[in-house]
Amino acid sequence: MTKNNGIAFCWKVIILVLTLSMAACGGGNETPQPLIYTITGTISNGDTPLVGLAVQLTSAGTVATSGVTDSTGTYRLRASSGTYLITPSDHTWGFTPLAVTVNGTDTAARAITTVFPVYTITGKITKNGAPLPGITVSLDKARVDIYHIDTIIYGGTVVDLTTVTDATRVNPVTTVTMGDGSYTFYGNIPGCYIIAPINTSYNFNPIKTAAFTLTSSRIYLYNPEVTGNHLTTDGNIIYNSTLPYSENSASIQDFTAEVKTPVIVK
Repeated sequence: MTKNNGIAFCWKVIILVLTLSMAACGGGNETPQPLIYTITGTISNGDTPLVGLAVQLTSAGTVATSGVTDSTGTYRLRASSGTYLITPSDHTWGFTPLAVTVNGTDTAARAITTVFPVYTITGKITKNGAPLPGITVSLDKARVDIYHIDTIIYGGTVVDLTTVTDATRVNPVTTVTMGDGSYTFYGNIPGCYIIAPINTSYNFNPIKTAAFTLTSSRIYLYNPEVTGNHLTTDGNIIYNSTLPYSENSASIQDFTAEVKTPVIVK
């Protein structure tokens, strides 16, 4: 091997080693991963720390990460720099979402000391006595007000509850029935709601929408099977059915489904 050939061979070896080294390190062309920081904060009910409370960190409506509070009511969430919302994902307690900005350092969020109870709403849909999975169910905040009236005769022209239209519904949330036909809505605050199955292949019974009010002590329910329940023209539903909670949960409305009969056009 001549001197020049030897030098050329050495350079080839050096270049090969450098190429392999760069390949092992990702070629040197990978985008650097963002630095991750810790967001810490506390959640309490007044002076009492809330232990095991589920929280999540969201950005533009997408969940970035989640966690639970420890024995001191402290949560720790890991995230890169950016602006986020700390929101509740618990089935027992809720709070107003808290904005937090991470700017290249670990961040302490403002303490959350005001919380409120939230409630779980369940029901079931069956067909010919068997569970009916895969049915979409809608839960809507209702613009109509619902009151519990025992013996008072409420004035006004009676309007059937089926006249409640989509215009009376606010911010619908949907879920799908599970394998056992059950549906569940978590994290509901006190207020007036409407529940309705949504599927064009079936007729559902009751055909009238389930309407109810959640309060801190019990649920006031419109029961289509009970006479005397109606909607007045001033938008107030009157009904005489109530339900207690069982650990912040209650079964509101079961539906049965029948396959729609096709309409034959002659």
